[in-house]
Amino acid sequence: MLFNTITWIGFVVLSVFIRQATTETPPTISNIDELKTITESPKPPAYVFALLWWTCAETLDVDNHGDIVLKFNLELQPFGFHYWSNWNKACKCNPLPESENTKNYALGNLNTNDYPSSRSLPSYVRFYHDYLSSFVSWDPESADWIVISTSTDPNGANMVNLYFVTSQNPFHIEHISPQLIQSIRSLSFYTFLATVGYETSLSICTVQTGNFRQTTALTRPHDCEAVVESRMLVQVKTSCMGSAVMRWENLPWWGNNTWIGLYSDSSQKDMDYLEFVPVTSPIGEYYTDHPMQAGMHVRYFTGNKINALLRGQELSDSCDAPPISTRNPDDVYIQLVVGQDTREKSSTKRKEGKEKKTKLNQEVSVVKEGKACAKIYIPKGRRIAELYDAFVGYYASPEDDLRQLYEFQSLAKFERAPEADLTNYDVYKDCAFVGQIAPHRQIRYFRARSLEDHLNEDDPPAWNC
Repeated sequence: MLFNTITWIGFVVLSVFIRQATTETPPTISNIDELKTITESPKPPAYVFALLWWTCAETLDVDNHGDIVLKFNLELQPFGFHYWSNWNKACKCNPLPESENTKNYALGNLNTNDYPSSRSLPSYVRFYHDYLSSFVSWDPESADWIVISTSTDPNGANMVNLYFVTSQNPFHIEHISPQLIQSIRSLSFYTFLATVGYETSLSICTVQTGNFRQTTALTRPHDCEAVVESRMLVQVKTSCMGSAVMRWENLPWWGNNTWIGLYSDSSQKDMDYLEFVPVTSPIGEYYTDHPMQAGMHVRYFTGNKINALLRGQELSDSCDAPPISTRNPDDVYIQLVVGQDTREKSSTKRKEGKEKKTKLNQEVSVVKEGKACAKIYIPKGRRIAELYDAFVGYYASPEDDLRQLYEFQSLAKFERAPEADLTNYDVYKDCAFVGQIAPHRQIRYFRARSLEDHLNEDDPPAWNC
């Protein structure tokens, strides 16, 4: 059995009480020293603590009443969150307290083939997973998890619960207090990692055996330490013309056959690059003619090695932005994404005759990459036809006035997004308008056939990659 060979399986379950829970909670961890004690031996990979810090510091907020609330709708499954079954094979039990309306959302498997929305996690968070993945691998079932558990109490008050679950012998579970979450939020990212035991590059590069399977592309320890200490970054950005730009910062090595390659997605082998460029300085950028697409990323090679030393963060289709509420009674969310237009276009040919000219219309399929597209999230049970009067306006810049839209599209013409698989929302997408994705492109939602009926929040979706 797989779990007989795993010496450490951790589930970090993030929970904060918005109001007092009515169910009894397990023993409480109230400070970082107690958190360090639980994870001392064997030490889990650094990325799980990177995820913990990001979740506490960036995805939670505190309202005027001192209640901690989430900044996004978990049912839309942003950032790689997905539904999590409250069943643990190691203990053969339900490790988390349950009620009739409890929903659990997990974050831990950062494989973008399994959960594409995990591409939206910040590069400084994904770095510890993506870099270690270049020379070790682990089964998704043995990943460490952050699980956010939501429910309502008998009075209808919302609750968000946090626990730390470990499958070591004996199996145990601890509740992480709101005070500990506030302590984590008060620390900077790198200070927090150092505080919980990752104060040196060696502590990050030392990967425990048992949970992990070593691959043939093992990086030498001093290479790993140099990469971690440099805080290097390789990424894809967008030019003003909508094409991909390869950018790199703080590279520990350059020259001597060092190079950067551009790739369409994670399935491409190292030699299947779209374009490459030699690296002659630790900081630089290179403009290409390739249109933007989700999954595009940069890889970094040193010397004569044919295996990438580092794979940069894959471009998310939304430039790392979650769906944004339009704050209207329809409970609609919108998202600006990059995509391709595959709709059939009408082409016209003229046939000369002695007496008259005739037009021959043909439908031809035209694929245009790198388009600025809109996604609409609508609660299940509602038909998009019910929002017939609603439309999305496309703008060149957030500075544009409402009347400066350069194109608009009725929601009635949006098409169902085949990749969407959400329990409570249907997803529709439109890429038919003329614009390429480019910095500062923006969409805005209008509920009726009037520019005055703009119901989007103060910060509509804009492209910032």
